[in-house]
Amino acid sequence: PVYPEDRIHYLIRLFLSSDGYLKADDIADRMFISRSTLSNDLKEVKERLKYFQLEIESIPNYGMRLKGSEFHKRSAISQYFFHTDNIDEKAVMDTAKTKEQSEIASILYRVIEKERFYLTDAGFEGLVIHIMIALMRLKKGKINRTFESDKSLINSREYQIAEEICAQLDETFHCNMPQSERCF
Repeated sequence: PVYPEDRIHYLIRLFLSSDGYLKADDIADRMFISRSTLSNDLKEVKERLKYFQLEIESIPNYGMRLKGSEFHKRSAISQYFFHTDNIDEKAVMDTAKTKEQSEIASILYRVIEKERFYLTDAGFEGLVIHIMIALMRLKKGKINRTFESDKSLINSREYQIAEEICAQLDETFHCNMPQSERCF
C-alpha cells in the first residue's frame, strides 16, 4: 500500500489476521516504509481500533499484537475484511472462500426457507459473513465465549433454527460448532 489510508487498512487487517507478535521493523520492511511512517500510521490504527474496543499491545523484544475480546475482533474483521471497498483479495476472498461463502449461503437459504423464517437481503448477507468469520476463527482455535445459553434463548424459535444451521455447517465443514457460537 502506497497511500496512508491504504496503509492503515493494511495494518489493521494485518493485526486482525495475526495471532502472534509482530515486530515494527518487520512490518516496515514488508510495507517498504520507514519506521517513522509506520509509527505515524500506527497512531491512526490505534485510534480506529478503539472503536472496536481493541488495542495494540507492545512488549519490548517481542513486538506488537492485537489485544481484545474475540467478539470485538470479529466485529473488526467484519468491517475491515468484508464491509469495505478496499478489500485485500489475497487475504480473504480467494476462490476457496468464495466457494465456502456459496456453501454457507446455500445452507442458510435451505434452512430459512424450510422454517419459513424471513431475513432481509442485508440480514442474509450479514449472517453469511458472520458464519464465514466464525468458521475462519474456529479453524484457528478462537472461540467466541461471549454468549452463554439460558432457557429463554434455547427455547426460542431462532435458536432452534440456529441449531439446524449449525448441524448442517458441522456436517459440511467438519467444524463442531461450540454451544457459545450457537448461542451467538
